[in-house]
Amino acid sequence: HFKDFEVSYDNRVFRKIEDSLKRYDMMDRVCVFTSGISVLKKMSRYHFRRGFLMSYTTRAQRRHAVKIAARYGCELVIMKYTDRMPVDIGITRYAHDHGLRIGCYNINRTDQLHRVIRSGLDYWILNRALIPGRKDR
Repeated sequence: HFKDFEVSYDNRVFRKIEDSLKRYDMMDRVCVFTSGISVLKKMSRYHFRRGFLMSYTTRAQRRHAVKIAARYGCELVIMKYTDRMPVDIGITRYAHDHGLRIGCYNINRTDQLHRVIRSGLDYWILNRALIPGRKDR
């Protein structure tokens, strides 16, 4: 339903998103994500659910991103999983303390999935099916 939206950050786009979500009764089922703080500021004027995609890698940067998400009324934050800076229970608790649900994407191996599950994240996105007993590539 959104294929005709131009790629821009003006208020017309956000109004179209909100109008379409209302028209199709999807306000409570769709969350619109952005990684841009200026876009997040503009989105905060509207009533659809918002999420913040944080591309930060250090603990301090991730904590700062959680604060930004909370400040602009996001419900969800999502971060990229990396072996260099894996998810830990600390950032999960920090997000929960700020009233946010937190997840991650870019999970490719079962050992990463196990670490994510132990960290208490609320959701995660796999790049492919991880089949028990199959050697990960």
